[in-house]
Amino acid sequence: MTKKEIDAIIRSGSAKTRLLLLFEDISKFQFDQERILTPSDFQRLFDSIRKPRELKLYETFRLIDSTIIEAIVNLRVLMFEVKMHYSDLRGYLFLVDTLEKTEAMVNAVLGEIKDINKQKSIIRGLKGASILLSNIEENEDGLMDIQIDFDKSKYDSGIPFRLRQSTLLEAMENVKKLVIDRAVKFLSWEKAILDYMDETGFNIKTYKDHLQQLTADIKRPVIGWERKDTRDVTLNPKADKRIIKHNMFPNISELEINTEYYDWFKTKFLRKQ
Repeated sequence: MTKKEIDAIIRSGSAKTRLLLLFEDISKFQFDQERILTPSDFQRLFDSIRKPRELKLYETFRLIDSTIIEAIVNLRVLMFEVKMHYSDLRGYLFLVDTLEKTEAMVNAVLGEIKDINKQKSIIRGLKGASILLSNIEENEDGLMDIQIDFDKSKYDSGIPFRLRQSTLLEAMENVKKLVIDRAVKFLSWEKAILDYMDETGFNIKTYKDHLQQLTADIKRPVIGWERKDTRDVTLNPKADKRIIKHNMFPNISELEINTEYYDWFKTKFLRKQ
């Protein structure tokens, strides 16, 4: 905004226009960004708000500004929750990737063993072993199959009870549900904030840009793997680990607003005054 435009607003702008410029400048300060107004222009603009109705609108906008700042702080906390669950899911995905590569390397070695009986003996020795919520079995080709979804009764009794409560696939599905729930909650709260700003006429670009940045942050892929076509593969004990690995992370852009989360945040938080 040019100096000429600022002077015109201070001199002849409506009360709402002047106040929006004032709070836009304040929002820049809140986020440690370059200010729109010089100290003298800020003071001139502030001093121009004198009439009772202007002062009343200033007080209304001041309360709205405070509410939005607090709402953004809450949204940031929720964003960190989403990213925390992202981190958990990413760890599981790397584990599946490691198991997949381990399976491939072992089977490559087994394939070099010409003595079929010796090969079968090695597989029998591996069967039933558990590697981090997985189970080793023999596939149709007589090679090692590291299963991530299987009958939990196959767990060795020596494994701690707590670790026998879920398979690796179940553990990933549970974390995926948490990711989706928190992401939906985030998107619902963000939508409530944007609607609240529009409804109150308190359209501050700095706040909207910041919300957009937060949303873009949680929409980044959990991991940099392309999604695979799942039409011919379902999540069952014989599921292809590559398909699961590439499609376990949710597409945040496809998630929809939850009306319960939206309504609660809008009525109980944003409009609590």
